[in-house]
Amino acid sequence: TKKVEGVEALMRWQHPDDGILTPFHFLPTVENFPELMEQLEDCILELIFSQVESIVHHFGAGSGFRVSINLSSMQFNRPALLEYLLTKCRRHAVKPEHIDIELTESSMLEDLNIAINISQELQSAGFHVSLDDFGTGYSSLSYIQNLPVNIVKLDHSFVKNIPQDARSGYVVEHIVSLAHKLGLRIVAEGVERIEQLEYLDRLNVDLIQGYYFFKPMAIHQLFEIPNDTLAFD
Repeated sequence: TKKVEGVEALMRWQHPDDGILTPFHFLPTVENFPELMEQLEDCILELIFSQVESIVHHFGAGSGFRVSINLSSMQFNRPALLEYLLTKCRRHAVKPEHIDIELTESSMLEDLNIAINISQELQSAGFHVSLDDFGTGYSSLSYIQNLPVNIVKLDHSFVKNIPQDARSGYVVEHIVSLAHKLGLRIVAEGVERIEQLEYLDRLNVDLIQGYYFFKPMAIHQLFEIPNDTLAFD
């Protein structure tokens, strides 16, 4: 549709000497200290929820617009996760329908049955649930078969070689077909070139995400994006 239908919250560290750092540079260290990790995630989630309504309002509250939030395995498996998220919704007047919780395989490694129950609880409360980085884990097919989710996010490692690489194309085509047959929407991550966009459009991929449209930006830059149809070369 050439309209922005959602944004994903990304974490960056403005380091005094090294500039902007991605989680790759610091999160593995933080994860070794559970209390620090929990404090960091609490701080980040509080900030995200405080901004959701302004973001949704900018892009149109009635459009099905969603803010995607990645949960770590520690956060996903915390006691009373649902009430924790609902409390933040009430505090910041956020409707759960505008929140998309992204889960990775690592979030569910401890117990798939518990993950299924948590996902069902989240959806029953109005949240949307996505399976992130689909295709990168050894048991992803098991997850898409058993885990109740709304959206499957196709990992950028499959997207980067299309349409030139036929083998990647076959994999992408089958994942898209499988997701649609299961009644799921599919998001293609890592789209950077027009030929990738056109190829995925022919496959009827539901949503496209990647640098072809926008690179990660600060919140004030987000509000400078038009809230109507966008024009791309």
